[in-house]
Amino acid sequence: MAVDYKALGLRIKNAREINDLTQEQLSEIVDLSVSHISHMETGRTKASLEAIVAVANALNTTVDSLLHDSVKVSYSTFDKDFKDLLDGHTVREKQIVYDMSRQLLKNMK
Repeated sequence: MAVDYKALGLRIKNAREINDLTQEQLSEIVDLSVSHISHMETGRTKASLEAIVAVANALNTTVDSLLHDSVKVSYSTFDKDFKDLLDGHTVREKQIVYDMSRQLLKNMK
């Protein structure tokens, strides 16, 4: 299976924004140029394994969560991603997401 660099880039951008970092800040942390970060986020470049690992570490995420559509992933990665998505939200907001998820799953059957 080929790497979907556009999807990878979107996940990098989302993780960067969750971590409240600019492209400039991320580029300094991982020692890559701002244009390289921009090209990674838009899928215009084929990022090296070293770059992907550095970005994952800088963004407190895992390589498999960035590449989950390109590799077989364990359920624990999705569990972590879902937990990270809900972190920082109120109990009420979490309840809304839970209720909507249940309804969505029910409608998918």
